[in-house]
Amino acid sequence: MISLTLPRPPSANRNTRFGKSNVHKSNDYKNWLKEAGWAIKAKRLQGIQGPYHLALKVAPRRNKGGELSGRQMDLDNHLKPVCDALQAFGLIENDKFARTIYMEWSDAESGVWVEISEAVAA
Repeated sequence: MISLTLPRPPSANRNTRFGKSNVHKSNDYKNWLKEAGWAIKAKRLQGIQGPYHLALKVAPRRNKGGELSGRQMDLDNHLKPVCDALQAFGLIENDKFARTIYMEWSDAESGVWVEISEAVAA
């Protein structure tokens, strides 16, 4: 089982930008991916190959005073960026191998708590 906390990602709706002839990652997303990568590398974890179960607990957005923000993202907007980071940094082989995904809001001040466990192949 793998457990770690990642920084809260930008909205999945803001992860890509459109150029004249291509689609590219937004600067916010690239910066978050770099920060998430450092958090993953610091843990020195061995990844899971094949099917897995994923659980995420996401801290709600807070304003500078630490109070809950009136602007909250959809909970599921956090899923794709987190899965992309887990795959990019080798904690999962491919996000297509997810067997179950559980998500909820957390009471934490910040970040996304992630737990990955190996699933028995069907």
